[in-house]
Amino acid sequence: MLPALVAVAAALVWAAAAAAVSKRLAAAVLVAVVVAAAVWCVVKMPKVALRRTDEPAPPKAAEKSRERAPASPHRSRADLARSLLDLGVRYSKLGRLAEALPPAREAVEIYRELAAADPGRFRPGLADALSSLGVTFSELGRPAGTVPVTQQAVAICRELAAADPGRFRPDLAGALSCLGVGFAALGRPGEALAAEQEAVAIRRELAAVSPDRYRPLLARSLSNLGVYCSALGRPAEALPPAEQAVEAYRELAAASPDSYRPALAGSLRVLAAALDDLGRPADADAARRDADAQRDAQA
Repeated sequence: MLPALVAVAAALVWAAAAAAVSKRLAAAVLVAVVVAAAVWCVVKMPKVALRRTDEPAPPKAAEKSRERAPASPHRSRADLARSLLDLGVRYSKLGRLAEALPPAREAVEIYRELAAADPGRFRPGLADALSSLGVTFSELGRPAGTVPVTQQAVAICRELAAADPGRFRPDLAGALSCLGVGFAALGRPGEALAAEQEAVAIRRELAAVSPDRYRPLLARSLSNLGVYCSALGRPAEALPPAEQAVEAYRELAAASPDSYRPALAGSLRVLAAALDDLGRPADADAARRDADAQRDAQA
């Protein structure tokens, strides 16, 4: 599902960004679809062990954890919260987004209680639950819900990363990128840009140490950075990150075409939009032709 979402959304981004300056903000909002799909992989999926996506969501697992909760409050309620997060993820994977929201909200409520009683033990879980809830709101097209909970996740991740950078800086970058999605969808590209700039800085450092793991995430953030700069009417600032995203995705797609060719096509359209705004139509057309070729090769 993810490659299809990226390809469709990238086409929408191109259609908006290739038009007049008045369409720049529309491009930033449309690209949030791409970024939301990326955030699904960055923030939500690694946190929860998933079964096959064609399996039905298992509400009984959460109910069993709920039944055990009174016997050993902290441990069992933490188990319940994790089961609820798992349930929300599975509903989302099945496209049952409205059903994903209640368990995600309940997981946050439980982790808030646990973190209030034992912050050292449960604040990381609260940050994960808040991030997951923010992604669910994004998937539902409710950015007004995404922003406040993701801001809370960012604040917690920032504190955790200050104490243990190696463990929590990746989570901070993911939460910041998700926050940028929410801001962009609310028509606030300046705040989206600031959040993504911080995510890019973190991911550059992570990718320098572990490129196989973090370079794809850096490429996503760089492409988003280009979109937000273009949305603000700053194409000269949009160009370098857009070019870097294309370069990274081209190398990734050479090694794994099915996984990265759609993202390469999307990043090429972001690059084309920046080149158009810089008065370089021939270069923009070349980037669009390249994007079309990537799309056709994927079909």
